[in-house]
This record gives sequence, C-alpha cells and structure tokens, in this order.
Amino acid sequence: MTEKNTAIVKDNKDTYRDLSDYLLGKGKMLAGLGPKYMDTERMVRLALSASSRSPKLLACSPKSWLMALMDCAYYGLEPVLGQAYLIPYQNRKAPGQPFEVQFMVGYKGLISIACDSGFEDIDARAVYAGEIEAGRFEETPEDPAKPFRHRPIYDPEKRGDIAGVYAIGWRGVDKRPRFKYLTAEEIESFRGRSRSAKEGPWVTDWEAMAMKTAVRRMLALAQLKPGSKLGAVLEQENAADRDEVIRAQDWKVDEAPRQSRTDQLAQQLAQKAGSRHEPVPEDAVDMSDPDAALS
Repeated sequence: MTEKNTAIVKDNKDTYRDLSDYLLGKGKMLAGLGPKYMDTERMVRLALSASSRSPKLLACSPKSWLMALMDCAYYGLEPVLGQAYLIPYQNRKAPGQPFEVQFMVGYKGLISIACDSGFEDIDARAVYAGEIEAGRFEETPEDPAKPFRHRPIYDPEKRGDIAGVYAIGWRGVDKRPRFKYLTAEEIESFRGRSRSAKEGPWVTDWEAMAMKTAVRRMLALAQLKPGSKLGAVLEQENAADRDEVIRAQDWKVDEAPRQSRTDQLAQQLAQKAGSRHEPVPEDAVDMSDPDAALS
C-alpha cells in the first residue's frame, strides 16, 4: 500500500470513529423520536456499516447523518435492506455544495408505514416472463375484487427474467383492493428519473427498488390523510425525484448551551418582575442556594 493510500485509510478510520462518537452521543435524541422497541445504538451501528458499501457517506456532514437517522427513528425504520437506505447526495443548492446523507425509504419500510396509516395489508411481487408465457399471470380488470391471477414459478431456470412487478393493497374502507402493475420497461423509465439511477440501491437491489416503485404508484391511487407519516414519506420521495432533499420534519439538531440552575432562576424572576412592572428586591432570593428559591 502506498503512503498516500495509507493516509486515506487512516483518515477514513478517524472520520468513522469521530462520526460514531457523535451519533452515539445523540442516542437520547433519537430514542425520543422512535418507537419504544427501537434500539437506537443498533440503528447507529447499522447506519455506519453502510459506509463500507458507499464510502462517499464518510464525506457527508455529521449534521446530515443525524437528520437522516432522525428520519429513520421518526418512521420506526432501520437502515437495512428493504426498510431504508442512506444515500450520499451533493446538495448543489447549498453554499459550497456539500455532501449530505439523505434518507430513502425501501419497499418494506414503505409497506410498514402504509399499514400503520390505514392499510390492512400490502403485497408486492415480481412477475417473470415464463409466468406470463405460461398464462400463470393475467390482469383481470373486469373483476375489481380480483384484479389479477398469479401462480408463481419458483424454479429460476424456468421462470426467466423479470417482466414486471405489481403491488396490491387492502384497506378496511375500500370495497376493492388497490392494484398496480408495471412492466420492466416502465420501471426503467421511473429509474431514469432518479438522480441515483447509476449507483446505490438501483444498482445493488434492482428488484427491491422495482417493487417499491410499484407500491408508490399503487398508493397514489388511494386518498391519504394530510399530515400523516405516509404522506410525509411520499413527499420525500417526490422531492427526491425533483432533485431536492427534504426531511420528515424540520429537525433542530443544534442544541443551545444549557443554562445553570442559578441562571434559570434569575431569568424566571426577571420575567415575573417584568410582568408586574416591579423591580426585583435584592434580598428576594439567595442565589447562593438555588434549592431555596424553588421552595
């Protein structure tokens, strides 16, 4: 290994360690956003492991890492295959065009959020050329209660290449399921609109991204409640299509320095005095004993 490469490896190790310390130090903040069952330390470890597959992530700002993990916690998802992805993104609209980490929902994560938002069940599957040729997959739009028939072929040598994907979802208020089928050509068209079409999950997990695309298009057929988590995550997806980065919420990650208890008491007394338009007597509170001021 050359001296230059050795320096790069050492620098990456230092960045990884500093980033790990920073994110683990925000564990309580992340725990406050996520469901009780979520292990925030595990989530941080999983997130950092993504940098081994995508080294560009180590060039992203710690603040953007934290906000992406806050999105994960908000939705109750871990950054693992199918649930959520962390994507390095160069924000050309920010000063200096820094690299930032962007949260991207996976198809399993999108299904989980949708089922928490009123859907009873959602299924997404790939359809293979051999299944279509054998008549084992057919759309039946004349029967809204049964919009398709699918008898899968499980032998990889007999089923051929993926010809398309579908998503179907049921809600208690619906008289019929929501169904969407997309051909492989349509999936590739949607992929071409993504800024990460040539890297990330579109390269490593094409089938999972194809199923997510079908789920997104199926959900577009349903009426969604404004302000729901499902609406928020779909808006994040739409923003990504427009080459923009938005977060699930307007996260505030810059913590103000904590005041001492004495300073807090002094500020409270000053505010009370101001509301009465009266000066605070010098002997009103013994500031050397903050506990006494609260009694």
